[in-house]
Amino acid sequence: MIYRLVLHNIAIIEDMELVFRPGLNAITGETGSGKSVMLDAIQRIFQKKSSSKELLRHGASRGRVEVTFDLRHVHQRDGLMRILDDAGIELLEDEHELILGREFTSSSSRCRINGYPVPYEVMDRLGALLLEIYGQHDLHHLFSSSRQRDLLDNLGGAPLESLRQEVRQTYRLWQKRCQELEEAKVLQEERERQLDFLNYQISEITQAEITSVDEDAQLQLERQRLANSEQLCRLVLQTRYALSDDIGQEGTTSVLDGLNQAKRALNSGISIDTALSDWYERLQGVQETLRDLVDEMSRYAESLEMRPERLQEIVDRLDLLEKLKRKYGGTLEGILKTAAELEVQLDTLQAVEQRMTHLEEERVQLEYRYYELSTALTEMRQRIARALEGAIQEELASLMLPAAQFQIDLAAGPPSESGQDQVTFMFSANPGSPLRPLSQVASGGELARLMLALKIHTAHSDGLTSLILDEIDTGMSGVTLRAVADKLQALQSRCQIIVVTHQPIVAAKAPHHIHLKKQLHEDRVEVVATILSDTEARTSVLSQIASGYTTQDKVTSEFIEQLLR
Repeated sequence: MIYRLVLHNIAIIEDMELVFRPGLNAITGETGSGKSVMLDAIQRIFQKKSSSKELLRHGASRGRVEVTFDLRHVHQRDGLMRILDDAGIELLEDEHELILGREFTSSSSRCRINGYPVPYEVMDRLGALLLEIYGQHDLHHLFSSSRQRDLLDNLGGAPLESLRQEVRQTYRLWQKRCQELEEAKVLQEERERQLDFLNYQISEITQAEITSVDEDAQLQLERQRLANSEQLCRLVLQTRYALSDDIGQEGTTSVLDGLNQAKRALNSGISIDTALSDWYERLQGVQETLRDLVDEMSRYAESLEMRPERLQEIVDRLDLLEKLKRKYGGTLEGILKTAAELEVQLDTLQAVEQRMTHLEEERVQLEYRYYELSTALTEMRQRIARALEGAIQEELASLMLPAAQFQIDLAAGPPSESGQDQVTFMFSANPGSPLRPLSQVASGGELARLMLALKIHTAHSDGLTSLILDEIDTGMSGVTLRAVADKLQALQSRCQIIVVTHQPIVAAKAPHHIHLKKQLHEDRVEVVATILSDTEARTSVLSQIASGYTTQDKVTSEFIEQLLR
């Protein structure tokens, strides 16, 4: 609840500090004494855009508004603590005061919480938890469809909030899947083009059937050998002729012939010195090695036949490999690596196709689940609406609107995270008048009474801490005014009420009464706030308000004394 209000250089108020109490607080004073200035200043704390220049006291360069809340009377402390934590403001468990302030200059303003600067958004979130402000001109605005739906939902308590939370989460997931699918469809044509191109590249590499990373080097050697087979054959045969003794040219001596002569010579010497046998055996090994080499040369020479068709095959194969190397990596190893990477890309794109199928399945499931949950939410709202209609009907009768009708219309609307219901409070004040939306048919006085009737039944479920009413009783009189005063007195047990009023009947119901008076000096205006704590002072002020005279008369004083009793 609001505990203290401090104003400095605000409109006609130079300095003022007011203390409020739980229950019903009445603020009275003559027109222009600063009553509405106080409430406007409180609203300015929570407004995103506020004209600082028109709010400042004339001649002042800086002004300030501070509202101190007593957190012991806050119903939603957990939610409040989350907002403060998000803003980086630490509040100890044993701390019971929260000071919301806004400083104004002629060109700017700054918000503070317990002295720490914060952005406006934090103040806005806190304001939604801590108080509501109604004036006759605010009622139509506040009875929006979303506000009416929230009032209805709050009556459902934890079960409805749990269902609404599930609807909200399901709706957001559903919409997320829809968005993801739309984004995927936009990229579908590009993805298909990429798939075609990847398949072409992979097929081109795969059809080449590269067996090893050095295939091109082996083919180069084979091509060189085939292209020079005649020359190789001639050189190898010349070498073989020089070694061999069986096909050497007539009149020449081959290496093998020489080895045979050497062996015969050594063999003759062994009978004289057996040490020569080692040389003999070694010459024998050389001779066998040369014979093997001659045989290999013979086979090699026989293999060196002219094969133009094989040479063309190799040339074509090397051309293919060179083309692939230019496109895919520079080497056969690079080509094979690129092929593996392309396969990964292909799998990824194919996985996207599969994911689209999965997303579509999820979208259908979430859509079905959303409509299932939102239907259940609608049914729960309808039950609460029927019960609230009856209760409000009774309250309106006690507020001197016996013929009034109140109905809650739940029309099917587009899907949203709050469900499918368009909630509209329908009202008719007079018999024979059709039910219409509030803004179309209700006067300020009728709306004020309807608002009180609603607050009687929703203040606790709203978690409402403070309710500020600015002259909502304007134009009321007689039994209607007394009925409104009685409702305010009843409502004070559910939340703190600060009511600005010109009506003695209403002010007399308030245990805490503040009276404002404007005093004129030569060069300035001073607003003085007085807490009327004794019966005599209250009787005097209320008598003046009731009679319109600065002096009391006996009849009016007796009437006021009776009200206070």
